[in-house]
Amino acid sequence: MKLPRVSMVFLGIALTFGTGALTGCASESQDEPRQEDTEDDLTRAVPLGPEPAGQKAKYPIVLVHGFTGSRKLWNFVDVPAALTKDGHYVFAAEMHPFGTPDENAKVLAAQVDEVLRTTGAAKVNLVAHSKGGVDARAYISNFKAGDKVASLTTIASPHRGTAIADTALKLLPDNAYADKALSAISTLWTRTFSEAELAEGNDLRAALGSMAEKNAEAFNRTHPDDARVHYQSWAGVSNVAGISNPKDEEGCAGKGYMNGTPRDRMDLKLIPAAWFVGHGTEMRPNDGLSTVESAKWGEFLGCIPADHQDDVGRNGKTGNDSRSGFNHVRFYRQVAFDLARRGY
Repeated sequence: MKLPRVSMVFLGIALTFGTGALTGCASESQDEPRQEDTEDDLTRAVPLGPEPAGQKAKYPIVLVHGFTGSRKLWNFVDVPAALTKDGHYVFAAEMHPFGTPDENAKVLAAQVDEVLRTTGAAKVNLVAHSKGGVDARAYISNFKAGDKVASLTTIASPHRGTAIADTALKLLPDNAYADKALSAISTLWTRTFSEAELAEGNDLRAALGSMAEKNAEAFNRTHPDDARVHYQSWAGVSNVAGISNPKDEEGCAGKGYMNGTPRDRMDLKLIPAAWFVGHGTEMRPNDGLSTVESAKWGEFLGCIPADHQDDVGRNGKTGNDSRSGFNHVRFYRQVAFDLARRGY
C-alpha cells in the first residue's frame, strides 16, 4: 500500500515546514511560554534592538505567509494589530498553502491590486516570511510589478533553496497514485485551514521542488529582480540547546542582532530538519529550515536570534525571549518604521 507512506511523508512535511501551526491552532492561548521559559523570565528579558518608533510607512504593508500557511496558521501572530496600532496600513495575504511560486504569484497579484484599489495607494510594501518571499519575488518578476511594489522585505526565505525540500522529494513515491493521494490530502488541509477556493492550484510536489536547492539556481535565473523595487532581507539563526555555532558570526557578516546576543534555543521539532538544512557536519548557520546564506537577497540587513517558528511567533510565546530578548512583534514594528525612514 502506497497511501500510508504518502500520508506519513505528508504529515512529516507539514510538521516540519508548518511546525507549531497545528499545536498553535489546538491551543486556546498563544500566551503560554515554552517549557524552558517562565513568565518571570519573559517579563525580565531585555528587549532586543531599538524601541520601535517613527512615522507610518508611506505605502501599505502586505504580509505574505509561507509554505503550509494561511491567515489561520503559520501566520504573523499579533503583528497586523501591532502595526495597525502604530499607524500603518496593514493587510495579510492569503496564498495557496502548497502552491508553486508561479501559481502564488497570480494569487498575490490579485490581492495587491485589491489593496491598491481599497487604499488608493500608488504602491505597497511586501513583507514576506519563508517561501512567501520566493512567491513574492515570482509575483514581482512575472507581473513586472515594479510599478505596484515599492519594496520587498524577506525573512528567512529560502532564496537558494533548502536541503530539507530535496530530502522530502526523495522520500515521496514518484508515481501517479502518490500524486493523487498528495493532491487529496493537501486539498483537505487547505479547505480546513485556509480558503476553500485556494484548494485549487495546490501542487505539493512542485511546491517542494520550488524550494529544493537543486532547482534554486534555475528559478533565480528565470525570475530576475525588478530594478524599481528595493529588495532587502533578514535571516534567522538558532542553535541546538542554544550552543553557539562558530560559523554564525561570519555567516551573519556582523549585521543584525547577533553580536553578543545569547543564542536562540532551537525548538525540538526543528532539530531533525536542521541537520539536513545545515548540511550535516558542515554546520551551515540556519534557523531550522533556511540557512543564512539562502535567506540573503538584495540588501542583507542581518540576522535575528530566532528559529523558523520564532520568526513569526508560532512558538506559542509572547514577550521577549528569555535568552536573547527577541520579540517577533517588536521586530516587525522595527521593520515597518525602518521602511518609513527609507521613504517607503
